[in-house]
Amino acid sequence: MLVDVFYDHLLAQNWATLHHQLLNEFCATVYRLIKDRLNDLPVSAHPALLLMGKEDWLSSYTRIESIADVLARMSRLARQPNPLAGGAEEFLADVDGFNSDFSTWLYDTKEFCHRWLGD
Repeated sequence: MLVDVFYDHLLAQNWATLHHQLLNEFCATVYRLIKDRLNDLPVSAHPALLLMGKEDWLSSYTRIESIADVLARMSRLARQPNPLAGGAEEFLADVDGFNSDFSTWLYDTKEFCHRWLGD
């Protein structure tokens, strides 16, 4: 769970080098698509999905403070006690290591997609 959120952060931070569209434009498109398909999604998810767009959660992932907030919220929502709150410190303790792992993961993911699509 922590690594997933850390990778969201790294993806947002490196977006300009990974995608031709500006991050805020891409996020606006995602929020619009979610809103357009809201009735196809579980009703229980509607409040969070609408709040995501209203507060622009995806663009906020560029900031470590937002990642810390996400982890704290996830910790409170979990049914079991967990160490998610305070998880941003784990990221900050080894930023270079997570960057390296993210780069490797992203490369491997792109290679897999190219093979799967037959590119």
